[in-house]
Amino acid sequence: LFAIGADEIHSFFGSAKWKDRVKNALGTAIASDEAVTIISRSNAFMLIIKHNPESKCPATMNEMSAINDFISELPEKSDIQWSLIQDASLGERIEFILLCNIRK
Repeated sequence: LFAIGADEIHSFFGSAKWKDRVKNALGTAIASDEAVTIISRSNAFMLIIKHNPESKCPATMNEMSAINDFISELPEKSDIQWSLIQDASLGERIEFILLCNIRK
């Protein structure tokens, strides 16, 4: 359903294991100039954060603030959906997936 009406669909993936995992996973996902250009042209976003609820260092609300910072920088009037997915296979790692749609 997310892709309905999209003229272009793009995806970005990042992963981090140590300090500031959400921020670093997000940073690695959108590290290229091409990613920044695509995001600035997009008007629909799906953000997926995967974490291990059984981790020795579970994801904290403090770490999740990086997502709010990122969302506040997205183009105005964007459709934004985000979810938190539990995946015990991740160990101490957090993964970030960003899907972008460009609708004309």
